[in-house]
Amino acid sequence: MPSSYSALVLREWGASPEVREALGAGGRDPDSPVIDVRQQAAQLSKLASVLPPGWGLKLGALFDSAAHGPLGVGVQSAATLSDALDLIASYGHVRTPFIRFAICRTSSRITLRFIDTGILDEACILPIHEATLVGIQTTLRNFIGPSSRSISIETSFPAPDYADRYPEFLMGELHFSRRETSLSFDPWMLSTRSPLADPELFQLARGQLQRLAHAIDTEGALVAQVRQRLAAADEMPALREMARALRISSRTLVRRLGEVGASYRSLVDDARRARAEILLKEGALTAEEIGYRLGYCDSANFGRSCRRWFGCSGGEYRRRLQSGRLSTETTRGPRRRPSDPAV
Repeated sequence: MPSSYSALVLREWGASPEVREALGAGGRDPDSPVIDVRQQAAQLSKLASVLPPGWGLKLGALFDSAAHGPLGVGVQSAATLSDALDLIASYGHVRTPFIRFAICRTSSRITLRFIDTGILDEACILPIHEATLVGIQTTLRNFIGPSSRSISIETSFPAPDYADRYPEFLMGELHFSRRETSLSFDPWMLSTRSPLADPELFQLARGQLQRLAHAIDTEGALVAQVRQRLAAADEMPALREMARALRISSRTLVRRLGEVGASYRSLVDDARRARAEILLKEGALTAEEIGYRLGYCDSANFGRSCRRWFGCSGGEYRRRLQSGRLSTETTRGPRRRPSDPAV
């Protein structure tokens, strides 16, 4: 998980020495851009004992869409509410590993169901459900507007003592003591379009989420940690720096990645490509500046990587992205054979 979530907690409640102590639970490295799920669970367990009732609601309100990385980008750029909900259901666990999500469709409602993964202790589940409900509604604001009577919120908990504060943070009809926690909408809302819809940016964000989810679900915890750290890093760390951050030797990192058919070089290449796609699409930097941002000392090397990834130069790929002339298949670029070099 990104350690930026912990930074937001520190900014809001960090004046308390108890909170600072809680954020140190689990042995987190304060300079690391990510935190593993075990460390996060330890933090949350400690926080639940020192923060005031209703802190989950306040926590969710601290997060804007940008705080949720590629998931936030994908939801913001989705064409319709239906697309946004499908993205959350498929990849929400990339940012919130304590909860899996599922979509249930009936003729009368479309429901996003919460499924606990069993990682958290009982004291943490309610505040994390609250924070997640608020975070999802904030991210969906472009679709559902400032208020809506067509939304229903159910929680699997009895109404807490501070239940009268829920309307400050959540929109819709509230129901407590239900079978599960969920967020549901009237079917007519599914076709609601976002003013920020951007099909190309949506595909790029979904591609990043697919890679992260694949690492979590298939490639194993180590690959997932490496991918998350690379995605969060300002500069691509060298192998020895990554191994030091993971508290293992470089040789062990190489061996354990090889056991699941991965290599550090290929993971860096994947991270560079994903970052390059987003930066080329945004258009704020020149191709040469993007190359330097990604750690290329020579713009010609970045150009060669672009041709390998996308089948054309970075400038041409940007023109295609911004003109909407790229299909989903094109954005994946040419398929790389195992023998192809990774710069």
